[in-house]
Amino acid sequence: MVNYATNQELIDRFEDVASAASATDSTDETTPDADVLTNAIEYAEGLINSYIGKPVGFDEFAKVV
Repeated sequence: MVNYATNQELIDRFEDVASAASATDSTDETTPDADVLTNAIEYAEGLINSYIGKPVGFDEFAKVV
């Protein structure tokens, strides 16, 4: 399966690690919850794939957009 992003790339989109932790973990707001991040990425990948019909690498996706 093609991965469009890693957990670290998703964390990097937040203002800081504390913000990522706050958004993903309601019990320990100091560390981002890896399971929540993984689920979010998997959901987004599924949504993208449903529109384009098949998994593709980012380089191929960028050509479409």
